[in-house]
Amino acid sequence: MNNINLKFYKVDEDSLPFVEIRFKGMDSKMYSALMLMDSGSNINSLAEEMRVLIDNTYWVADISEVVNVANENKEVPCAKFGFEMDGQPFQEEFVFNGLQLMQIDDMIFVGVLGNSFMQKHHLAIDYSNLTVHTSNMSLDKLKKANCSFIIPMDYGLKYYNVPILKIRGKERDAILVVDTGCDNFSISQNALDQCELAYKLTGNTHPVEGPDGSVEAKECVLDFSLNDNKGNDVDQQTHQVIAEVLPNSITVTDEGECDDEGMPLSPIDGMIGSPLMARQKWILDFGVKALYKL
Repeated sequence: MNNINLKFYKVDEDSLPFVEIRFKGMDSKMYSALMLMDSGSNINSLAEEMRVLIDNTYWVADISEVVNVANENKEVPCAKFGFEMDGQPFQEEFVFNGLQLMQIDDMIFVGVLGNSFMQKHHLAIDYSNLTVHTSNMSLDKLKKANCSFIIPMDYGLKYYNVPILKIRGKERDAILVVDTGCDNFSISQNALDQCELAYKLTGNTHPVEGPDGSVEAKECVLDFSLNDNKGNDVDQQTHQVIAEVLPNSITVTDEGECDDEGMPLSPIDGMIGSPLMARQKWILDFGVKALYKL
């Protein structure tokens, strides 16, 4: 298979990594559409309306069990879906879990490609040039690349099924999902209090959708620094963002759940979305399973 090299379809302040795909419909015609490269999901999802639009030779009458962001199991139908991306053919398993078609300019958004797809095909989401491309890195090359920082993604992918970052706290570090499918920065009130992070509420509030429905989120200005998921500072920079403050942690781990070294798994406290990654020109490289900045 040839290398993939695609520009983000739409470049704006959110910098979400939508990419163009082509697929064959029930009428045997080829159609163009958009998919979102979503590191915050480990599965591929298709919009419910695609059930009647895709070539039914790809359908499989399977039921797939998925775990949602609230760490809840549910059974959903799935299908094999064939499509082309940058001229390359793919056939992957997708689930139907309530996603809806959405109009973006003159294109239709039809689904999400999760991090399992990116790992399988060794793709990188590159905010330094706003592309999705086949990884051209090896671990040796990466170590010699004079990066501002390198954060391995193995731990998050293994224990949480998503890449994670830790931000430095006084009492404990906060764990955030590195979520390319998210257009904001969010953190729980629990983390702000328990980690004793430096923040100031702006006084603004707005509703956000959570696993249990709509909740009222406060807004704060948050100052933070990154570590490498092993407790070591990775850069000398203090980052500042406008963050949504959620009432509770996004996930709660099972009591007694530990990593291979016997350390208890902490809850996920929030999400880092695409806007910050684009401003900082980060690269999420699933070929070498590392987040870095050149």
